[in-house]
Amino acid sequence: MDDQTAPTEQSMKRIMQMREVMPDDADPRIASLYKDVRETLRVPLVNLLFRSLANYPDYLERAWRLVRDLASTVAFEQAADRLRRDAVSNEEHQPQSRLAHTLSSVEPAQDFIDTVHYVAPKLLLVATAMEIGSFGGTSGGAHAQEHEEAADGRAEHNDFKLLPRGIAQGTGAVRLAAEDSVDEHVKAIFKAIKRQNGHETLPSFYRGLANWPDVLETAWCEIAGSLGSEDYEERKRNLVELAERYVMSWPMIRIPIVDDKRDEIRAVLSVLRLKRIPETLLDVALVKREADGDRAARVSRFSLTCAAETLPR
Repeated sequence: MDDQTAPTEQSMKRIMQMREVMPDDADPRIASLYKDVRETLRVPLVNLLFRSLANYPDYLERAWRLVRDLASTVAFEQAADRLRRDAVSNEEHQPQSRLAHTLSSVEPAQDFIDTVHYVAPKLLLVATAMEIGSFGGTSGGAHAQEHEEAADGRAEHNDFKLLPRGIAQGTGAVRLAAEDSVDEHVKAIFKAIKRQNGHETLPSFYRGLANWPDVLETAWCEIAGSLGSEDYEERKRNLVELAERYVMSWPMIRIPIVDDKRDEIRAVLSVLRLKRIPETLLDVALVKREADGDRAARVSRFSLTCAAETLPR
């Protein structure tokens, strides 16, 4: 894999034009895979990663079959815990009462935010494992031999015992608002989000929050100033590199891929792994921090491997 730390403009355009295979529109083959994804990742959501790769069903089936065994392990859950923690700045921060107050009366919105907060680092690990398994190497230029050496050297530190499967109690799924189906006020917020993040299409996290316009507006007003800052971009690069290090420490997987689809699949994985997923992780961590404080932003109430004493009360 070429040394790169950001997706190319061509890759961004490709995924913008790609059809998403939504769960309600999936054929039985993909619907079955989506069900397995939800149960393995323990959330009722199907992320853009899978909705995009479903355009290549043979590849997605092969890739998920190989990655799912890792995604069910203690090591994977612990790696997600670390990524989630590192998404939050170490600087002390007091939560904003306005967002906390807005969320206090909208429990489904809290559940949705907590669900995205839980699954986002898992998705970064999945996308990283798929890209490295399909194309080799990392954004830092490491390749297969280094992967094998890293895995051999760190195997004793990984716990590959299987965790329980099934959607975690309390997680929440919502309808994703279409950009042309919301009122003018929400459209203006959507436009500001896309402009700030450099997206042509709106991230699913904000499409979900649009079910509660007051929550969307308040959350966006609280975090907008942090997006794209030097600290934000550095934290994003660090998350991408940390996910790579974890994947490189696990047993190597090789995902066959047909030549005529290589560029398209690589573009999807590149955009999601280097930009969309880590930015979602950072954004939802900022929202959690503003609403609930530093401690709650660093851990997930749904994690099976967070020590009990670190969980927010």
